[in-house]
Amino acid sequence: MSEEILKAKLIKCCSDWEPTLKQAEGDTYFDGQIGFALRLQGINNDSLPLDETAHKDAVQIFEKNWETIQQLLNKNMIAEKDDLLKRALLTFGDYSILANSSYTFFFEGGNQYFTWRRLLREQKSFDVFKMFFNEYQKSGVSIGVQTEKWLNDCIDAYQRQTDFDFHGLHDGTGELLYNLVHISGLFEYMWKNRFNIDMGKRKRVILYQRERLSAEYVEAMSYALYCRLKDNGLDVEYNCGRGYLTEDSSRTFLKKVNGNDVDIEYHDGQFYDNSLPLKDDDKPVKTVEDAFKLLNDQLFDKQVSKSL
Repeated sequence: MSEEILKAKLIKCCSDWEPTLKQAEGDTYFDGQIGFALRLQGINNDSLPLDETAHKDAVQIFEKNWETIQQLLNKNMIAEKDDLLKRALLTFGDYSILANSSYTFFFEGGNQYFTWRRLLREQKSFDVFKMFFNEYQKSGVSIGVQTEKWLNDCIDAYQRQTDFDFHGLHDGTGELLYNLVHISGLFEYMWKNRFNIDMGKRKRVILYQRERLSAEYVEAMSYALYCRLKDNGLDVEYNCGRGYLTEDSSRTFLKKVNGNDVDIEYHDGQFYDNSLPLKDDDKPVKTVEDAFKLLNDQLFDKQVSKSL
């Protein structure tokens, strides 16, 4: 209702708004819900352009913004290889929302509730998208190869956050968000981009491959390590969790690396091997990259000793 009131106010103030807004409303993907595009300009029921000249300028800005929105949020870009758009958007902030008993980074599918349209309605995720959109506009890139490069540049430039709280899980490094951005395999694993925060005994983040939360799943950090090792050409086996998080079958861990038996899992902010803290020079291993380097070194030493 408030969106309809706003559009009526704009048309009353300046007739130039009417054809522009009607054309935007005709976009079937957004189902006539275009208020977010006005909010991107700072236009709302309490903040309207001051005079007719300002309105005409605002109409031109809206038209330019709407063209960019249509190009960015079309089905081809949303389904972009390696989830580039979703990962690049994360470099501007955590835009996930609680959806029933799990969180989601939004998806397109049979359920119309957790779509990008909802992302643009939710204040938290809208604020992240606005920062992303403003930077994209400033870059001046065009849709296509330039946009793909810009998204990859956002991802490549993203660093670990020094002070980060992810839904109550605080490790001081932003390790989870860092890996969601840099390791495409995490998004690829998640069906409908659903995950859960297990604040029970182990304190971990669970990624789901099925719709039901009692189905197969992995733990985000240990699976990120699995992806890093696999991408580096190593033969890796991962033990997925099954059933509910309170059951023994919910344990998730790496079980083999290049034929070597391991039992590496992640919880409480660090990696463990056979239930003992994984350490490098007596220091707990807390990041995926440190665990990756340590395992690579250890396996290399084993392979050299075998060859001798």
